[in-house]
Amino acid sequence: MATPHRHSDMPVAYLNLTRSGSRYPYNLIILFHKAGYHIYLQHHFSFIANLGQYSQWLLMLSELKICLIKPKKYELLVTDNDRTKTNFPTTILVNYNYFTNQDKKDCTLSVPFMMHPIIYKETSIYKKIEGLRSQERSMRVLFAGNSKEESYAEGKHYITDLFHKNFRPALLAYLRQHLAKNEQTEYWTNDLKNNQKFFFLSRIPSNSWLDTLSRADFFLAPCGVFMPFSHNIIEAMAVGTIPITEYGEMFTPPLINGETCLSYQTMEEVVEVVRQALLLPESEIHRMKANVIEYYNLYLEPEMIKMRLDKLPCKKVVLPFNVEKGSVDMFAQEQHAKSQ
Repeated sequence: MATPHRHSDMPVAYLNLTRSGSRYPYNLIILFHKAGYHIYLQHHFSFIANLGQYSQWLLMLSELKICLIKPKKYELLVTDNDRTKTNFPTTILVNYNYFTNQDKKDCTLSVPFMMHPIIYKETSIYKKIEGLRSQERSMRVLFAGNSKEESYAEGKHYITDLFHKNFRPALLAYLRQHLAKNEQTEYWTNDLKNNQKFFFLSRIPSNSWLDTLSRADFFLAPCGVFMPFSHNIIEAMAVGTIPITEYGEMFTPPLINGETCLSYQTMEEVVEVVRQALLLPESEIHRMKANVIEYYNLYLEPEMIKMRLDKLPCKKVVLPFNVEKGSVDMFAQEQHAKSQ
């Protein structure tokens, strides 16, 4: 492949990645692309082939070259092979064992999770994020997404037995049952005078998803299929919508109740917390919203990666990276071994 045009002042990152997958390896590459690096991606047939549709998305990126041999000069090496020997100034070792590798060492760069790849791919959507933060909010609390039990059954034992969290369909059913009728609705509204309700909406098209999220003060972010994290909690925080969650402690640094989230642990508590959100003064909402945006900008925004790297006191850095089922299986195996 021909080398694409590169601005001479752009730092070069050489990515030598071997773990196959689809959207998570794509997001890992995007992490450094959005940070302003010119990417040289080492060609490994199985890695590229297993990206599926995301391999085509990669080819659409400017400032990216798939190479057969490594570049002569580069400022950053990113690899998931811990046997790689290098004397280069900065090396990032990607560790997919996210759930047991969340230490706070000085040489760890944490990115808890990322938005869905479609948002990074669609530049027109991605560039709207900052503007959406100032959107008028017509919903106090929003949940939008899948709540069907059959969609989450496969991962139920991971959520309840491994992570000791609430099963999404059961949590949502309990919440709907115990909120009063005048506290919840299934109907969209733009009426800013009557927004103090819990809005339970069905799945939203991707092209209007961030816009919908940005119209809510709070977003209820229950657990995903195999693990607590879902893309939607990151997407909510990106547009300044405050998460209501039971896994804030799994972020690095942790989300703090009353500062960067509202937290619950049980089904009974989620009802209380949603009611708390419905009655919260506007001044408190504005304060928490500012905290959420600051947190996102510092710890979840890919464009900040280079600045964060430059501040680290070491040149060999571990990046715990969450690849959902793969990371969950590693964690499950470790927990099983400990119990023997």
